[in-house]
Order: sequence, then C-alpha cells, then structure tokens
Amino acid sequence: ELVKFINASIGTEAWDTRVVRTEQVNANLIAADVQISLKKLGAAGSGTAVLMIARTPAGLKLAGIELFEVR
Repeated sequence: ELVKFINASIGTEAWDTRVVRTEQVNANLIAADVQISLKKLGAAGSGTAVLMIARTPAGLKLAGIELFEVR
C-alpha cells in the first residue's frame, strides 16, 4: 500500500483528506478511515484509505497505511 500512496503523491497539485471515522486500536494507535480527493497532472482522483496513526511524545505520526484505493 505504501507504493500506491507514494505514486499517488508524486506530482500532486492538490490533496484533500477528510476523516470519515476513527477507531482506537490501543493506547497509542488509532485507525482512521479517510476519503481522499486529489488533483494530479490536471486529472482529478478520489478514493478511500485506512491510515494508522501513532501517538508519540512529539505528537501524532503516520505509522502505516493499511488500505489505499485512490484512483
């Protein structure tokens, strides 16, 4: 899923992420279902993703991408 995420982000002109729902996995990990809309090389795309967000001493950090279906 990381390769899909990286490929979607390269050359992106606009990126909008909207959180649909969250679920606490444990004390330091949150799963977030998100809707993503983007514009890349003049073409619009959209889709869903499940992002894993970790609580760290420095704040929140993207810990993983479980699903990334954006076209």
